[in-house]
Amino acid sequence: MRLWSSVMGGNDAKSEESDLVALSRLIEDYALAVDRPDPGAVASLFTSGGRLVVAADPTSPDSVVIRRGPAEIEKAMSSLRRYVATSHIVGAHRGEIEGNSARGETTCVAYQLSDEPGEPKMMVLGIRYVDTYERTVDGWRFDERQVRVKWRDERIWNRSDVP
Repeated sequence: MRLWSSVMGGNDAKSEESDLVALSRLIEDYALAVDRPDPGAVASLFTSGGRLVVAADPTSPDSVVIRRGPAEIEKAMSSLRRYVATSHIVGAHRGEIEGNSARGETTCVAYQLSDEPGEPKMMVLGIRYVDTYERTVDGWRFDERQVRVKWRDERIWNRSDVP
């Protein structure tokens, strides 16, 4: 089992280094695809049987929603188009690689701007992703991504702040 981190590189073995770069890029590609928003690109980052598990309310087990496979994931991610803009700032990520599988955790702060009539809002979310990854013929993919919202802050968004 090999440990990896976006902060500390571990040993210099070429395969380990390329795995680390590929996993880091997968995590960043997810954030970028969500922010574009490009639901098809998000779905393409998952294995054919991949799962997206979203726990939107940390106080309620009933808030967990599971999407299975790229088609369900793409449909679910289409709901992000309701926002004027989103920005996912990826924080620390760390994990373990074992052969063609890996596990990891990533922190993220996500900003979501909505412009509902008469009530523009900015929601800021503290997110922890708990992931399992699989190496496929197309490279590393998410086999499961758990989205755990740890905290949230909602406020009025002053549109005059945006050029």
